[in-house]
Amino acid sequence: MTAIGAPIHLFQQSVTIQRRSDSLANGSPSLSWANHLTNVPCMIQQTGGSEADVYAANRNRRQYTLLTSVGQDIVAKDRVLYTDSTSGSNVSRTFDIQSVRVNSFTRSSVLELLCEETD
Repeated sequence: MTAIGAPIHLFQQSVTIQRRSDSLANGSPSLSWANHLTNVPCMIQQTGGSEADVYAANRNRRQYTLLTSVGQDIVAKDRVLYTDSTSGSNVSRTFDIQSVRVNSFTRSSVLELLCEETD
């Protein structure tokens, strides 16, 4: 579903949204990710970055904003899979969705996903 006047001409990238499912396997908790939405047109922009110590290891964290059409079933805690082919080689990247909100522009609305990528 595309909002009237949504800037879809700016959505030059395509991603897959995955949703987490928890289950029990032989009495132990099990986590898996399944494709929820595929070929979602969007625009991805890096908005910041930092370095953090996580479990005594240095990790780089980069923040991204992903814009897509309103009306899609995307929630915080889903994740984004993106294959970047702009450099000539396909590089797969995973972004954890931190928050989801509708952002209203002058004549249109887009779904804004605030995401984070960690090495």
